Amino acid sequence: MIDKIDFKSPRSFDSNWCKVVVILVAILFSSFHLYTSAFGLMASILQRNIHLMFALVLSFLLFPARKTSPLGRITLVDTLLVILSFITTIYLWINFKEIIWRTTFPLFWDKIIGLILIVMVLEMARRTIGIALPVISIIFLLYAYFGPILPSPFTHRGYDIDRIIGTIYMTTNGIFGIPLGVSATFIAMFILFGSFLEHSGGGQFFIDLANALVGRTRGGPAKVAVVASGIFGSISGSAAANVATTGTFTIPMMKKLGYKDYFAGAVEAVASTGGMIMPPIMGSGAFIMAEILGISYVTVIKAAFIPALLYYIALMIMVHLEAIKQDLKGLSGEECPKLRDVIITRGYLLMPLILLIYLLVIKRMSPMMSALWSSVAVILVSFLGRATKMNIEKLIKAFVGAAENMIKVASACACAGIVIGVLALTGLGLRLSIILPILAGENLILLLFLTMIASIILGMGLPATAAYILLAVLGAPALVELGASPLAAHLFVFYFGCISNITPPVCVAGFVASGISGASVNKIGMAAVKLGIVGFLVPYLFIFNSALLLEGAFFKILYTFFTGITGCFCLGIGLQGWLFEELSWILRIIMILAGLSFLLPNFWVNLIIFIILGVFLYFQWKKIISR
Repeated sequence: MIDKIDFKSPRSFDSNWCKVVVILVAILFSSFHLYTSAFGLMASILQRNIHLMFALVLSFLLFPARKTSPLGRITLVDTLLVILSFITTIYLWINFKEIIWRTTFPLFWDKIIGLILIVMVLEMARRTIGIALPVISIIFLLYAYFGPILPSPFTHRGYDIDRIIGTIYMTTNGIFGIPLGVSATFIAMFILFGSFLEHSGGGQFFIDLANALVGRTRGGPAKVAVVASGIFGSISGSAAANVATTGTFTIPMMKKLGYKDYFAGAVEAVASTGGMIMPPIMGSGAFIMAEILGISYVTVIKAAFIPALLYYIALMIMVHLEAIKQDLKGLSGEECPKLRDVIITRGYLLMPLILLIYLLVIKRMSPMMSALWSSVAVILVSFLGRATKMNIEKLIKAFVGAAENMIKVASACACAGIVIGVLALTGLGLRLSIILPILAGENLILLLFLTMIASIILGMGLPATAAYILLAVLGAPALVELGASPLAAHLFVFYFGCISNITPPVCVAGFVASGISGASVNKIGMAAVKLGIVGFLVPYLFIFNSALLLEGAFFKILYTFFTGITGCFCLGIGLQGWLFEELSWILRIIMILAGLSFLLPNFWVNLIIFIILGVFLYFQWKKIISR
């Protein structure tokens, strides 16, 4: 059984005993979260402390220090770091009550242990998510110390090592802050839910379901990618992981049908990225957003619903028009499973997802408990089919897979906690919320543009969750200062942190798609920006139109949704340059402008343009049928 368990990390072990150690730690990691979800959480710092310990241990066991490090064994340095992970955890556990009272006056061993933990968190993040976030964290630590010598408006009185360590290590404003707290509760349980669903056959079921629904239509495989990746991506929470999972199936199918290799890669990258903004799970950002804003998780997913739907509608339109342009057909009946057969044989795998939505939206149960009961439901319903039954081997794989997925989230959250701790200590976050509007000349649109650029740049080097956490404390308050609602401001920075996955030159989802499709990353990136254009526009729109966030009168929301869909159609036609036949550049520009006007709803303007478009469509249609 041990040989059948493969790790997603770069390291592969030569000896079975190393694999056994890692598997046991991973099982304990996942079991810890199942236990505390079912029987009650510990004190916040202790819960986060143990969560971080497991993440540290697994990161040092599974991720080598350098590219040249041996992959088949655990080095002496890795072993030392694992031991230190246990020591720092035990120290905090034993001295928990005393540490709470002496946060600003750390003792000698508090400082030593705190310093060791900060260094280990930076090293964990470097190994698992790259160098960008650790470098940013170090710059902020230096800023806390050298504040007095910096120019205005960034100067501050400066803090000694004792105060910095006391804040970062001994309070819930630093490493053990809200981001790690959310990672240690909500996110961990949803990752477990997703892992159980995947290993019960849920991933393949969603692909087969999408195939049965849209596989036979024009350009079927591309639409399968859109549907399957949208569902699976919401659960997985990682655009790159989603491309690697569903893309291995959909990209070759798209190429076989006749789509160009770069277009096939772009479709999968855009569809997978959209999963991170698609309710009900939205990766992990929704949980952190709800916690930071102090609102319910349901409020966040309700607000995200229409923008995400417009994103996928626009993508589906673009894919369909591309299929018409290239005269591509759908899959044959033999290549597509029948919807009836898919539902009858494995439709029960939808029950846990339906239960999850019911518990979250209808019963208003906490996200953690909803994920717990939905995970239990996955295991129970899996026994309804022989192929999906969760046996011991599948359970172990699910535990290990979940633990591996938790590592990167915990790394990002713990390291981002260092930045947040410095912001709280120095008051920089408050000053930036005043400075940024001044730099933007009190112009909200300019500030939105600057924030978008910052979100995309951060998102290129960081996971979307980490990028959101940083911009939530650096950029979102400034947007609120100029009149944006808190929820809209936070969704704005979150969306662009996600969209960075398809934004050249560092489009992570595009890199993965390139490896599968064989196409140039740059070609995939440029095509992905075109396909995902609505994702770049909608965040600006919901800043000024709260109806897109399901706020306001019902008929206003309905009207906004209708004009949004119409705008997506017009944009798709203009960007693809096709409506019954190839359009001239003048007509393409007119359609794009019409699409933009529909996305900014004004009844009389929309009515006039709608009438003009109706006349235009009628004459285009008459022109075609008269030939």
